[in-house]
Amino acid sequence: MTEGRSWNPYALLGLGYQRAEEEFDAFPSPASPGERKDGNFAAKVGVGLQGGTGRVKLRTELAYRADFDDSSVAGPNEDWFGDVLASVGVVIPLGPEPTAPIGPAPVVGPSCADLDSDGDGVNDCDDRCPDSQPGQAVGPDGCPVPLTIDLRGVNFDFDRATLRPDAVAILTEAAEILRRYPDLRVEVAGHTDAVGSDAYNQGLSERRASAVYNYLTSNGVDAGRLVGPNGYGESRPIAPNTNDDGSDNPEGRARNRRTELNVQN
Repeated sequence: MTEGRSWNPYALLGLGYQRAEEEFDAFPSPASPGERKDGNFAAKVGVGLQGGTGRVKLRTELAYRADFDDSSVAGPNEDWFGDVLASVGVVIPLGPEPTAPIGPAPVVGPSCADLDSDGDGVNDCDDRCPDSQPGQAVGPDGCPVPLTIDLRGVNFDFDRATLRPDAVAILTEAAEILRRYPDLRVEVAGHTDAVGSDAYNQGLSERRASAVYNYLTSNGVDAGRLVGPNGYGESRPIAPNTNDDGSDNPEGRARNRRTELNVQN
């Protein structure tokens, strides 16, 4: 049948086997009436027309059927019999309505959400710094972020650059961390509070950074992994040196007299 056409003609041709049963008058035989059972070939040719809307179709056929029975009692001199068949019927399909075959899904390449070109752990869709290095500390946007090994407790007395006993224990632990991660490079940075001139505080911060630098190198940390020692004076406070009313803030100044290890990779 042709897709999209309401009515479709067709031709039919078939061969088959037909079973025949025949009763006949055999008088004056005592076995009357007689009976004959036989089988023979049959053929059918014809034309038809099927169509309609929806799943239910209307079918009409006109065919000629030939029965090659040459032993019939009713027609002993005949080699075969024929008849004309005309029919009208309704075709009702069973089962669910067929659906169009689903082809293979189109091949789609990986999206930027599946790629990490620079190997920094941030997918290419979100990565705003695509040239960062593998293993480098980056933020959610893929851009490098500064990291600091916390040396909280490594503070200095006022106007001093010598390590206090409590600071030594913390630096010993920091040296162990650096030995445990031999690829880690850090900057040794010193800081001061805001008391004194900028020039004096710059020199004091450098001496504090040198004190930490010398301790680390004397405790097994390769100097090639250390950047500095660098001093930043009073330029990078982490706490206010004075209160809101302008009075002195001893606790804030004590926090600013510090050293830091800033991760470089």
